[in-house]
Amino acid sequence: MKAYTLLRHKTLGDHEAVPEGWSWNAFLMGHLWALWHHLWFFFLGLSLASWLFGLAATGLCNIVIQRYGTNTGMDDFALAILALKVDLATSTLALIPVLILAGIFGNRMLLRKRIQQGYDIVSRNMPARSRTAAILFAATHKEIPGNAA
Repeated sequence: MKAYTLLRHKTLGDHEAVPEGWSWNAFLMGHLWALWHHLWFFFLGLSLASWLFGLAATGLCNIVIQRYGTNTGMDDFALAILALKVDLATSTLALIPVLILAGIFGNRMLLRKRIQQGYDIVSRNMPARSRTAAILFAATHKEIPGNAA
């Protein structure tokens, strides 16, 4: 079972459940996940981190290719194709740390946004099989198990 933080809107009375801990959706989808949840600053942070990691990895590989590629006897066209392939591979690999950060902080950012939208924390660490089950339980029970906020 997954642990959820249950929230209730101050004026509307709507319930919301935000998963706690690691977010596989944010890890696998990264930027698209942030856009889907309207986490604009999180999206911009992921984009900036992706760009910086990619720039650093690409620059490092280009330095290595320029320094050691001239001694291989390859013509300029073949060297340019090699550099392009290496740039693509390193840019893709540089995205992995960014996606790990998205997985770690994704649910925290989502919880923070819900609190800014006027939700109050009703319960933390509520075990449930799914988000829908947690919301239904919160809507039908007055006392909710878990650590009250």
